[in-house]
Amino acid sequence: MGDPGLVPFDVMSGMAGQWMLGYQFMLESLDDNLTGTDEISEAEILRSYPTAPTDMTMQMHMGMAMYAPTDKLTLMAMLPYVKMSMGEIHRDTTKSTERSEGIGDLELRGSYSLYAEKDLRHRILGNFGVGFPTGSINQRDTEGMRMEYPMQTGSGTYSLLPGFTYLGQELPWGW
Repeated sequence: MGDPGLVPFDVMSGMAGQWMLGYQFMLESLDDNLTGTDEISEAEILRSYPTAPTDMTMQMHMGMAMYAPTDKLTLMAMLPYVKMSMGEIHRDTTKSTERSEGIGDLELRGSYSLYAEKDLRHRILGNFGVGFPTGSINQRDTEGMRMEYPMQTGSGTYSLLPGFTYLGQELPWGW
């Protein structure tokens, strides 16, 4: 297939017999609350619930190992370590912060090159994978209460991860 050209760091098409180890850091910060697509105030939430979230921060450290047995096929394993905090306000106007951290769900993925122009200007990859419930769904707060779903480090389910990727390039650009 030749030189792989410009590709995202987690794509190895055209690199038969090669290994790649990767690390990715993600930081996500959330604030404001929505009901559907409309903003909702903390006061409105507190009319129906004893607490309302004020903000949430998530840090993810993602370790990856990739191997390309052929020029068209790439296999990948990904395992995250997740650290989260969520600020809350209570009906009595006190504030608190919940924290959780731990290993997330393991993902085993693959991608297969379905189409590639000789100059690699346009490519289409088929993606497939399975997520395994290795992360915790029993994170507890300081009082021993089970934390809400967004504060769990795992999903608690096996997940199918299908998809397609389009890669385009016109040097020095890639998309």
